Amino acid sequence: MGIGCAFDELFAHQPKGKANPLICWIEYECRHLILRRKWYCENFNKVISAPRKLSGVIIFDGSNSEIISSRINYNANSENKVFHKDMAEIEEIFRERPVYLVS
Repeated sequence: MGIGCAFDELFAHQPKGKANPLICWIEYECRHLILRRKWYCENFNKVISAPRKLSGVIIFDGSNSEIISSRINYNANSENKVFHKDMAEIEEIFRERPVYLVS
């Protein structure tokens, strides 16, 4: 359930209000990385729009390499969009365990 919520938040059309969890995380990381306010102001739009460059995501279980979840980003920029057929083909490619993980 948490993965779905994270995808929903990441791939949402992001508002620029203070209550937005993505914005709160960005601000937290800026403080953690000791980035100055000037950097934040100059780069905020780039950072907040970065998820629109993600076509989609597939998450794998690290212990057995099985797909846990996948999601298409419907809010991706037009040049970064992936279609359902494409995602289905990508998932099919990764359904088999890679040779280098076979024991």
